[in-house]
Amino acid sequence: LLEIRDDRGAYVRKLDSDEIAAMIVMRATIESMAARLVAGRRSPSALAQIAKVAKRMEQEAKNGKSARWRQLDTVFHETIVKAADNPMLLKAWSNINVLLRLFMQRMNPAYDTSPEQVLKNHESFVEVSRSGSPDDAEALVRHIIIESGFRALQCAPPPGLSPSQNIIAHLQQKKAGS
Repeated sequence: LLEIRDDRGAYVRKLDSDEIAAMIVMRATIESMAARLVAGRRSPSALAQIAKVAKRMEQEAKNGKSARWRQLDTVFHETIVKAADNPMLLKAWSNINVLLRLFMQRMNPAYDTSPEQVLKNHESFVEVSRSGSPDDAEALVRHIIIESGFRALQCAPPPGLSPSQNIIAHLQQKKAGS
């Protein structure tokens, strides 16, 4: 992803939409597996740490500090991947995260200014991970990343990856029934 130019240094090369789409899919794969592991373990300390970051992010968003809540958004996702306790997932996530977030900020002007849906998504993850359903946690995270990533990219996901509203409806039914 770096381009080396003689006597000019190294530059992050421009990625085309196919490369960005591949990073979105990879991020969805990594984070949804991490979410599965977190929900399966249900470690009280890990879940408390994830919820704490989500709460801090919500407070910063309410205070209108977009740069700070976006930093905490990254911390939120990193906290989930770390809580999965799988060094390979964390390494893979770290490798693509910085570049993907940089390109998402460039492609989506609302990225820094519209926290409402992001906060709602994080709240949903916290609830699902506490319920202990690895299937639900994995499906929710995959849905959120695929849907938001390809919406920002302004194209449809690859065949077979279209986000399904079924997971959202399923989780709402489970919540209403409890």
